[in-house]
Amino acid sequence: MYYDLAILLTNNGQTKEAIKIYNKIEKQIGVSSQVSINKERIFLYEGDLEAAIKELKKLIKKFPKESKYYGMLADLYLSQKDYKKARKIYDKLLEIDNNNGLVHLSLSEFYRAQNKDEKAIEELKIAFKNKDLDINLKLNIFASFLSVSDENKMEKEFLNLLEILLETHSENARINTVYAEFLIREKKEEEAIKYFKKALKLKKDEFMVWRELLFLENRLEKYKMLITDCEEAITYFPNQAVLYLLKGFAESRLNKNEASIKSFENGVSVLIDEDELSIQFYTYMGDV
Repeated sequence: MYYDLAILLTNNGQTKEAIKIYNKIEKQIGVSSQVSINKERIFLYEGDLEAAIKELKKLIKKFPKESKYYGMLADLYLSQKDYKKARKIYDKLLEIDNNNGLVHLSLSEFYRAQNKDEKAIEELKIAFKNKDLDINLKLNIFASFLSVSDENKMEKEFLNLLEILLETHSENARINTVYAEFLIREKKEEEAIKYFKKALKLKKDEFMVWRELLFLENRLEKYKMLITDCEEAITYFPNQAVLYLLKGFAESRLNKNEASIKSFENGVSVLIDEDELSIQFYTYMGDV
């Protein structure tokens, strides 16, 4: 009852009254995660940093082996650019759980905030080798790091990070796709085909991955391969006109004119208000 009242007061902006209720609950049941974290959030919202820190320290004292509270405190110090105190807490975290991938992700952010990219990368490598850490979280962190770092300077390191992810999560379709896309940026297009195909072997129903693969094969003039892969893609996406366009174009390049015309006609039959694509179909048919 009291807890629900505290939440209601918080939602109504009556934060001081909510804190009083939380304090009353705490006197009755002692220090608890739910109460202290809610109080910490209120204090942060009000800009009372010291009070927020006090709540996290209470949790650490009550639950000294619970790494997440150390992480929350370290991240709070980091947000205030108090690197000395943040580092001290991260060191304590490593003592408690050196194999915790989230700790190494936090340390990576700690170094990145200070523009120490090389040390940040080293922590990412440790985190990325951890099989228990969610692959999507890793990829989001990688994308974030890529967006704010000097790509030319860190190019080899980024590739190395992706190779670690690929080794750790070789049967994940998304990482195979991301690796293929990175290879294209590195002008390693032939090798990229291999990883797009691996991604599609793992997850067949990703149209955008099929599209990337097929356009790459077309660009590299791998027309036999393109026809075969278009045929397979069409079995999953029979209403995607662009697949018939690519197939017909490849067939025309190999002088398979009848098959080419048939592919173009099939593609036109599934067109839906795609004027630009329609022009391409009729242009190519006129060239056959």
